[in-house]
Amino acid sequence: MRDKIKALAVFLLLMIPIITGTAVFLQKGRGIISTDIGYLLPHLTQNGESSAYFTEKLSRELLFVFRADGETEVSGAVMKQTLQEFTAELNAFDFVRVRNFADMEKTGSLLFAHRYALGADDYLTGGRPDPEKLREEVLSVLYSPFGGATEKEIRNDPFFTMRHYLGRQTAGRYSLDPSGFAFITDGGNRRNYVISASLSASDLSSSQKSGLFDFCRKLKRNLQSRKIDFLYTGAFFFAEEAASSSENDISKISIGSGIMLVILLLFFFRSVKPLVSAVAVLSLAMFSAFGTVITVFGSMHVITIAIGASLAGISFDYILHVLVRRAHQPGESPAEIRKKLGLPLTLSLITSVLAYGVTSFTGLNVLRELGVFASVVLTGTFLLSCYCLSLSRLSRISASSSSLNVLAICHRGLVKIPRSVSAAATLLTVTAACCLMFVSGADDDVASLRQNRTELAEMDMEINRTVNGDDGSLWFILDGDSLENAMESCEDFLLTLASDERMALEAPCLKVPSERAQRSSIENYRTLYPALKEVYAEQGFILDDGEVSPVGATTFKVTDMPLFSDFMTGEKSVLVRANSHNAGLIQKIRSFRGFSSLDRRKDWSEAFGVYRQELNRMLLIALVLIFAAGALVLRTGIVTSAVLPLTAGLGAGIIADYCITGSFNLFTTVALFVVTGLGADYCVFIRNMKEDSSDNTLATLSLAWISTEVSCGLLMLSDMPAVVNMGAVIFWGLAVIPVTALMLKKQQARTVKLSESA
Repeated sequence: MRDKIKALAVFLLLMIPIITGTAVFLQKGRGIISTDIGYLLPHLTQNGESSAYFTEKLSRELLFVFRADGETEVSGAVMKQTLQEFTAELNAFDFVRVRNFADMEKTGSLLFAHRYALGADDYLTGGRPDPEKLREEVLSVLYSPFGGATEKEIRNDPFFTMRHYLGRQTAGRYSLDPSGFAFITDGGNRRNYVISASLSASDLSSSQKSGLFDFCRKLKRNLQSRKIDFLYTGAFFFAEEAASSSENDISKISIGSGIMLVILLLFFFRSVKPLVSAVAVLSLAMFSAFGTVITVFGSMHVITIAIGASLAGISFDYILHVLVRRAHQPGESPAEIRKKLGLPLTLSLITSVLAYGVTSFTGLNVLRELGVFASVVLTGTFLLSCYCLSLSRLSRISASSSSLNVLAICHRGLVKIPRSVSAAATLLTVTAACCLMFVSGADDDVASLRQNRTELAEMDMEINRTVNGDDGSLWFILDGDSLENAMESCEDFLLTLASDERMALEAPCLKVPSERAQRSSIENYRTLYPALKEVYAEQGFILDDGEVSPVGATTFKVTDMPLFSDFMTGEKSVLVRANSHNAGLIQKIRSFRGFSSLDRRKDWSEAFGVYRQELNRMLLIALVLIFAAGALVLRTGIVTSAVLPLTAGLGAGIIADYCITGSFNLFTTVALFVVTGLGADYCVFIRNMKEDSSDNTLATLSLAWISTEVSCGLLMLSDMPAVVNMGAVIFWGLAVIPVTALMLKKQQARTVKLSESA
């Protein structure tokens, strides 16, 4: 009865986070599953509020390009219909705001109302109003053989301010077609129509995100029949692609782990009862861990779920130890089972939890979640196995079964290998790993979080080449005491640039003048107005002062302009984009007062490097503590029992990571912690494993090793490079440690009894 009460207490304890997690789920729905790529990255505050503001703004930006597929001509009517249908369908998403030139009524009204504030540069000489230049410019427009001016334009805008303003806006790479859509002509004389949009909020529901993402993917396939190439890019799409990859990973890992669990238990126990018991224990532990994470963090990232799914194989160890013990000794009470297995399993739990828990010190949300998730899964499985599963009754397993014979043969074969050969192979592995790390170094670039050869990544590079003139851009923030002050500084900076450098720059002050410039523009037009009246009078036109006089002209604020690149203006700063290959422009930006770089990739990569170095130091400390504790407990044979197997496993993991992924990064170190924690468990059990066939440690350890290898090996099938990193290190590291420990084990080793068998 006492054992049943304890089992009930464990069950109720694990049900608490399930209940709280259910409450969070009912409140947030599918929103508890996070797919935000930014959630994977460290929180940085050293760059100030402007950096965080513009980073968030840029993350909402969407860019679309339509063009002929390169082999077939597409008529203007077909392209116009396609663009109009697309903008209409995109506007149907209430969380998307489309910026295009097809609806310029509000923008045109504002600009026309403040046309005298848009700049009088065409009529200035040396920065001063020039009546003679005014005369030449006006007459050249009036009598131009390529268009001239209509009576309506003369009556409403005799200075041709709107004509000059639009001419400046389209003087660069962009042009406007008769329908009002902007396009860029590439080297093959092909029109690339560009449509810009932004998300109204970043906290969208899963259905909203998937709806927009699926719409774009389906449209791309459908437009191929019209011979139209549709490209799209933006942080949103990369986040959704990562989420989709993670969901695929979860399916592969969960299904693979489930199949492994079924095969192992049915093959070894020849019974369904252990399978049902194991599934029940794992399910309860997993749900409890999931509930704990969403209760603590409010959500859980899909990558945490993907990596966490591999914990099924690792936590399966505790279940196997109890099931095998129960099958071999069906008469033992639960208390006796806990007494026999308590110490080794507790040591295993501590090392495993510490191996995962240390990732919480990185400051990365996804690794914090993983640390909590792993700790609850492992602890929950341990408690359920020791207090609930130990109550079960299983049929006795025959010690002469074929499965045990195969394991025994492998064991004896490994033990007979000369220890000198094993030690030499270990030293060679460690030396090779050290040389690889020294020669190759670490790759802390956050680009390792995503695949760089996907269709989306290729579209991103192609859009950058088309829209920006190259496949790379650098962003800079220009801070001021106010937005107006930042706009003035931006204009001052433009005065230092050559014409080609202006072409390689995108800045708010190129589209909208500051209020200082607007006041100057209005004053220049007022000075030139009498001369303008004379020019028109000479041509027989009488201007209506009440309609066109600049005397009552007023200024407007940058924030008043609709359909503007609002993501490039902040409360006291503006955002500037520069061609990354224009070294002269970049140098001028860096030397101009007020500019700071908005290079979040660099900032995040540096943070990854700092975390990696911290974890490397912690890993060395952990190894020293493990070896010291082992020396105190084992007293003799610590080098062959733990030092050499663990270092061989770590070396093998590093070599495998480099061969498979070609890099070492933060996730390599995180995986090495897992290898260290689990590898230490294997070393302890192998060190104390008896040589006679009555010891069940060999069977249990072998099954546990196989389950862990399968679960972690499935990580290498992931579409996420970071997950592949961890899978490669853990799989090959844990593959080598038990083998090395067995090869270095003496045939007649004196054991320190951490567990007993029948």
